[in-house]
Amino acid sequence: MNEQYDVFEKAYYLTQSKDIILVETPGHTYHHCSVIIKADECTILFAADICYSQQQLLEENFPGNNTSNKMAKNTYEKVKLFAKNNPLVFISSHDEKSADRLNRLEVLQI
Repeated sequence: MNEQYDVFEKAYYLTQSKDIILVETPGHTYHHCSVIIKADECTILFAADICYSQQQLLEENFPGNNTSNKMAKNTYEKVKLFAKNNPLVFISSHDEKSADRLNRLEVLQI
């Protein structure tokens, strides 16, 4: 990944239209990645294992299985900064409320 997308220093555009982007979001693992989809009314971040839940992101509560809490903190800060400047729907893999937020396109409030 040798491009940048907004606050994410390492990115790779998956489509020619640059509306689906793979971004590096380390913390859980050294080179953990998430997928950003630019939709008409918002941006959706499929965050995978950045954290277990959106609440954990907001509270900066780091899961015990991170490779590096320092990297996780940096990733949390980037996601929150991105959300301040862009309407963002945050979807993590283990959050039971993710599907509902996605269906309603509920934007992360920072």
